[in-house]
Amino acid sequence: MPTGWWAPEVFQSLGIPTGGKWLSLGCGPGHAEIALARQGSAGEVLGLDPSAGSIAVANGLALAAGISDRVKFVVSEMDFPRFEPNSVDVVHMNMSLHHINDLEWIFSQIFSALRPGGYFVANEFVGPRRFQWSERRQKSVADLLARMPDRLRRDYRDNSVKTHQPTYSVEWWLSWDPTESVRSDDIIPLLKKIAPNAKVIPYGGNIANLLLENIIHNFKFGKTEDMDWMRQVWAEDDKSEADEGSDFVYIVAQKSADGRETRVAEELVAEWLTERSASAIK
Repeated sequence: MPTGWWAPEVFQSLGIPTGGKWLSLGCGPGHAEIALARQGSAGEVLGLDPSAGSIAVANGLALAAGISDRVKFVVSEMDFPRFEPNSVDVVHMNMSLHHINDLEWIFSQIFSALRPGGYFVANEFVGPRRFQWSERRQKSVADLLARMPDRLRRDYRDNSVKTHQPTYSVEWWLSWDPTESVRSDDIIPLLKKIAPNAKVIPYGGNIANLLLENIIHNFKFGKTEDMDWMRQVWAEDDKSEADEGSDFVYIVAQKSADGRETRVAEELVAEWLTERSASAIK
């Protein structure tokens, strides 16, 4: 049984070598990166994030953990970054790729930064763009909630009983956070063009992610009735995944010895920039 989200057992099962130099993109306050170093999955880690506040917290946590000599965090924008070629063994992203609009560019830089044989690993949301859930999924969530006892549906914020998961328009998301799930549905098709042998490992969550938001604290995992309800949620998850694919996946892509992934990604960048220029002229 894995002992954490990115546990050593997970990386071992995915074939990722331990140690080495890691680059983590969109690291936030650095919790995952510090855990990776402390548990021995990563030898050295450089974490990048555009938030100066998050980077300050991350460096403080690394210092407190006594690993600041090999785990460092730097403020860096994620728009058109440039990384030193053939400089790292692993590029890591944890729920940050779906915030990036310039996917072609970031993939080109990821595979450029990797040494031959290096790995790109990600835990990522690849579901509907701007969280535009299907009507079928929304109905599944509402139907399940309608059958659940009130005690399991109490919202931790105001103790109200949850009856549905709110949905928001594309315009709302653009005003709230323009980066949120900006091209999430393009991630896997684009990656497969660059690295056809990339592993994409689904782990569901389509229904649970929506249904359990703000109410998961009510479920006691040692209580039989609560676990019976969770099994119903997981069953609906399986149906949704079979119908729409999994929103959440692990991604593992290894750079080949000849670096062809970098060349393909750079060709896609050139095409993408040409299309952008043509659109700007119009």
